[in-house]
Parts: sequence; C-alpha cells; structure tokens
Amino acid sequence: MPLSAKTIKDRTIKMATDVTSQQISDVRSAPDFSIACDETCDGDDIAQVALLGKYINDQGPQELIVLLSLRGQTRGEDIASAVTECLKQKYIDINRIISVATDGAPSMKGTHEGFVTLLKKSMEHDVISFHCKIHQEVLCAHTFPEEISKGLGMVMQIVKIMASALNYWQFCELLREVNSQCSDFLVYNKVRWLSRGAVLVRFASCLEEIEVFLQEKALNIQH
Repeated sequence: MPLSAKTIKDRTIKMATDVTSQQISDVRSAPDFSIACDETCDGDDIAQVALLGKYINDQGPQELIVLLSLRGQTRGEDIASAVTECLKQKYIDINRIISVATDGAPSMKGTHEGFVTLLKKSMEHDVISFHCKIHQEVLCAHTFPEEISKGLGMVMQIVKIMASALNYWQFCELLREVNSQCSDFLVYNKVRWLSRGAVLVRFASCLEEIEVFLQEKALNIQH
C-alpha cells in the first residue's frame, strides 16, 4: 500500500531532525570547529544568516548547516547575537571555535561593530578570520583585462537570454534531441554562490548547440 503524502512528509522531517541531532552531538564532542557565515533571504524575502559549521570526527570532515532568521535589522550585532544564541541553545561551546569565514561586508568585517569583531569579544581567545574565497574570486574578476571582460560580458548576455522561461525550456529540449552530453543550462547570478567558472565550462561544452539555437531563434548578440 502506498504511503500518504503526510506520512512521507513526517518521515522525512524525523529523518532530517535525527541527522541534525547527531551532527550537533558530534560538534559538542569535537575539540574544536570552524564556522562560516553569510547573509541570505528566504522565499518571503526575510533576512537570514546561513551558518556553516565544520568539524572532524571518526568518519572524517563533516559539515553542519543552520539557517538563522534575522527579525529586523541585519547589523553586525544582530548577526552576532543570532549566532551566539543558536550555539547557546544547542549547548555548543563558543570557545571551541578556531576560525570564522565571512564575506567582506561591513556588517561582517566592520572594525568596531562587525560580526567577527563582536564574536571575538565574546570569546576567551582569538580566532582566525578568513575572507570567503568565492567572494574574493568575484572581486578579482573585476580586475580582468578589457578584452576578457568583453568576452565574459557577451557570454553573460547570452546566458541572460537563455535564462528566460521559454528559451530555457526550448534549449533543454534541443539538448535532449541531439543527445548532448549536457542536459541543462547553468545560469549565473551574482547573488548566488555559483561561480562564473562553472557557467563558462558548461557554456563551452554546449557551444555548438547554443549557436544552432540562436540561429534558429534569429537572436542577435551585440559584440
């Protein structure tokens, strides 16, 4: 007998809760761990903080991801308060944090009121702070030579055209018809953590199909 939707939902929630519980237990027993924080929004555009904890147990490196809602402002003190309160509620010793990674936003890296600064003040020892590698890559991309920037601009212009609902669906159908090695098309969004490199690799692998599609649709790309 097939299970009802509610039964499957309840089972999924219980499994997820059990996994999270085990991970929290592992973090508590770990001698030290690292965290990474980044601001984001949920589907209702409510500010959140994605808290990623990394630790090592008998099975090797592990990760624990928690989303923390921010009611009101998203200042450094709001983020620090949400993170420390989360760790306190889960009985995780904040003094076991050895490093923290964030982006370069003032609310994260501010000298006096940034999240990292406030976090360090609440701890008994200093921690190593890192600037997120993915954000660094985005900043480095702004320094590319003009000819490379123009090439990337053209690629992103094509990606934007292909991202429209109808074009996207039709292009995926074309990929399936020609038995392409790719079945989908990646979309680049500056807000999301999908690197340009992944988009460019997929773009290059689908170059012939993209040319055919643009010709069929009579779409002109401005160089």
